[in-house]
Amino acid sequence: MGMALRAKKLIEDNLFYTDGTPVKVVVNDGTIGGGAESVALPSPDRAGADMSQGASGTE
Repeated sequence: MGMALRAKKLIEDNLFYTDGTPVKVVVNDGTIGGGAESVALPSPDRAGADMSQGASGTE
């Protein structure tokens, strides 16, 4: 989990949309080791993350 959080910080500190807005990275609280675990973990969009902006920042 530490590596994921360090990668999140690196990306958010250095990657920006064309309008200058910094990207936001979502890191889940757990890892997925199989199908049962993937169903049990909450989806980031249900956890209140804003998933409305596409990768290009134009959607």
